[in-house]
Amino acid sequence: WHMHQTFREKSVIPRPLLPQLEKIAKMIHSDYVIKQGEQRKGASPELRDWDELPGDIKYSNLSQARHISEKLRVIGCGIAAADSGCTPLEELEPAEIESLSILEHERWMAERRASGWTLGAKKDPEKKCTPYLVPWEDLSEQVRDLDRDAVRNIIPLLGRVGLIAYRK
Repeated sequence: WHMHQTFREKSVIPRPLLPQLEKIAKMIHSDYVIKQGEQRKGASPELRDWDELPGDIKYSNLSQARHISEKLRVIGCGIAAADSGCTPLEELEPAEIESLSILEHERWMAERRASGWTLGAKKDPEKKCTPYLVPWEDLSEQVRDLDRDAVRNIIPLLGRVGLIAYRK
């Protein structure tokens, strides 16, 4: 339940992140399409161009972008402009990547459930079914790596819009 509350985002989005949210969401989507394109060709709704995405998929990317500040807060970090004078965080520790990946999976599950997705044997975006609405422990390493990739990508994503993560 605690993670569901985290997903609800009671925290305020830091000012440096706020104007960059849609840009970061589009980059999250683009990076996902590139990575998935290597593995899954096809006309799956989540692999379309940003402007052609269904609203719930756009929302999912925006939610992930918005949650960056929450993930960083959990490990005692903040977000600042690259020229702020703060010492930039170069990379996350392996234990931080793992714990934040679990947090990302729980955020994703809460967001999917709120959008009407249900557990199903096979992924079907049209019917909003997925086999991944399960606890972290029940995911394959390949699926866990999607969450790990999202977490590992936080620092590069921020850098691409002129922001840094820093330890408070």
